[in-house]
Amino acid sequence: MTTGINDILEKITERYVGKYPDLPERLERGAAKAEVAKEYFRQGVIARMSGALVQARHLRELGDNQWQNILNDEPLSVPSQTHMGQESSCPRCRDVGWLERSPEELIPCPNCSPYDMEAVRLQHSGIPEARRLQTIGAFKPGTHPKAKLALDAANNFLGATGMPILTLSGPPGCGKTHLARGIALRMIRDGWVAKYWSTAHMTSVMHSTQGPFATRSLKDFIEENINEPLLILDDFGVETLTPWVISQYEWLIDKRWDAMGATLLTTNLPESEIRTISLRIHSRLMDNETSVWGDMMGVPDYRRQR
Repeated sequence: MTTGINDILEKITERYVGKYPDLPERLERGAAKAEVAKEYFRQGVIARMSGALVQARHLRELGDNQWQNILNDEPLSVPSQTHMGQESSCPRCRDVGWLERSPEELIPCPNCSPYDMEAVRLQHSGIPEARRLQTIGAFKPGTHPKAKLALDAANNFLGATGMPILTLSGPPGCGKTHLARGIALRMIRDGWVAKYWSTAHMTSVMHSTQGPFATRSLKDFIEENINEPLLILDDFGVETLTPWVISQYEWLIDKRWDAMGATLLTTNLPESEIRTISLRIHSRLMDNETSVWGDMMGVPDYRRQR
């Protein structure tokens, strides 16, 4: 059995030995499958560090698939600790640490596993899997002073030594999206929840809430993003900015500014053009008490230097 199984076994056999007479064997089978997934993840990290990016991505997919194959959304068919006069910290497994995949097999609860929870946070983030190697460490500022200053601003943001709102403004290819994703990936690794949006995609979702067959309201969608621990709005200004669209972004950015929520915005537009789009948005992005403006204008397109 893997480390920690005996403690969990003692905890649940005390309550459920009648329902699961073969509990030790079932736990051991579930733990073995979990260890396979963890080994895929470990080998993927090694491959990524050695530069074998295709192999690293393949190993990560194998690990994710292994977890998906053993997960079950339903908790154990047993009374919760709440029903026994105690509060459960995990509503999924009720603090047992395991879920019932079938009458014959238990698997580790993903809510209580750092391996699977990081995968869940990554999936929630909206960062494409192919771009999850765009880490802060992989960002190469070169010799351009504005790129170096932008990297410093990103590290200050990560270290909570900077302001809660960071805007990176620069031409296509200057690396602002890489920095934005790198910040999100670092924070996800450290246990944060982050949400990444290209604003073109976000705008299309906003419009979809207005149709007759919409499955959620605009208010609910905006409030979901107001409440994200870290929100990234990438390429603001490339979408069609009608007065209605601008008003939605004013609502969103104003609420996050008011709550001092960690927010990162990238744009191809200089400060002067943001001001012509919306004085309200411009004012909040330029607020010296909450916001940092990272000027990357003039940084060359790294894609042409490969």
